[in-house]
Order: sequence, then C-alpha cells, then structure tokens
Amino acid sequence: MKLAFIDEGKGPVLVFLHSYLLNKEIWKSQIDFFKKDFRCISIDLPGHGESNNFVVDGDSLSLNNIAEEVEKLLKELNVPYVIAKARTKRKKIILEKVGADRVINTEKEMAYKLAKHLLRRSIVDLVELDEEYSIVEIRTLKDWEGKSLSNVNIRRVYGMNVVGIKPQGSLKMTMDFSADYIIQPGDHFLVVSKTKEVEKWDFLTKE
Repeated sequence: MKLAFIDEGKGPVLVFLHSYLLNKEIWKSQIDFFKKDFRCISIDLPGHGESNNFVVDGDSLSLNNIAEEVEKLLKELNVPYVIAKARTKRKKIILEKVGADRVINTEKEMAYKLAKHLLRRSIVDLVELDEEYSIVEIRTLKDWEGKSLSNVNIRRVYGMNVVGIKPQGSLKMTMDFSADYIIQPGDHFLVVSKTKEVEKWDFLTKE
C-alpha cells in the first residue's frame, strides 16, 4: 500500500512531514509559496490523511518502518537530492534515516540567525560555505583606516582572506585591488575565513 502525497513544482526537492494527527494539507500555504522554485512533496504518514495505517507482523509501524516507507516513496518519485522540513525531533529522525541531504527547522533556524545577527558588531552578512568556512562581509575597523592592506596584514593577524572591497557609498564590490590599497572610513571587505574565527573576531571587536 502506498503513501498519499502532494507533488508540485520543479527544482531542488523540499519534503514536508506533518505532526501527529495532522496531514499533508497542513503545508499547503508553504507549498504554494515554494513551488515556484522548488519541487515540493508533502506526505501523509501512515494512519494519517489518505494513507492507511500500515502494520508489520501484526504491529503498528516503528519509526524505522515509517522511515523505510518514506524512503521507498522518494525513490519511486526519482528524488535525487532532498532538503527536508521537520517541525519535531521525531520527524527529523525519520528524515535523517531516509537519507535527506539536509533537514531544517525554519522557525528555529531563523530565530537563531536573527539572534546572531542582532549581536553582531562588524559582520554585515555571513554565508556558510561548509561546516568550517564562510564568506563574510565585514565593516573595517577604525584602527585600520589610513593604512594599507599589507600593513594591517588581515590574513596573518586575523586569519581572514580579503577577496573583495566595497568602498563607502558604493553598492558594488570590487575584486580588483592590490596590497597597497589604503583602507578608507566606511569600507566593507568581503573575506573568506573559518566561521568560528571570524565570529570570535567580531565578538572581540570594540566598535
């Protein structure tokens, strides 16, 4: 017996799993929003919505059994890469067991990112490249103003590699600069660094 599901949109796959006593329709508004850029799949878990309650050897499905059924469905739908949305730890476990490439809790992650953003001093924006490194837009420090890049030696002192400069008042980032560039008030730098190192630098910034 197959699980009931909604499959709409095209692009990277977003998989939505509902909580206890709900069904696949709970994600309708999110699907309507994301289906312009993503393939959205919402599944009725066993015993919910239009999916019957599966049994194995006379017993209701365990978490592992549910994960296997979801995995079978995703394989049947030819899903190559899965970004999954889960509201609870139980659904997160299911998604991790079926091999989701990434499991997110958007509300929790957004709250965490907002909190970190509000606490930042010199970091304007940060994009994680992987588990260790990020590409970061930072405000230059007053202590750097009037000095050249080579004199400040940002790479050696702070562990940050400058790959771009956005002068004050400019909306464009330039990557055409030399070590002799004189840092001006209001400059922004685009740097690549270990995430922990740049966040530590930002925390210790006094400005």
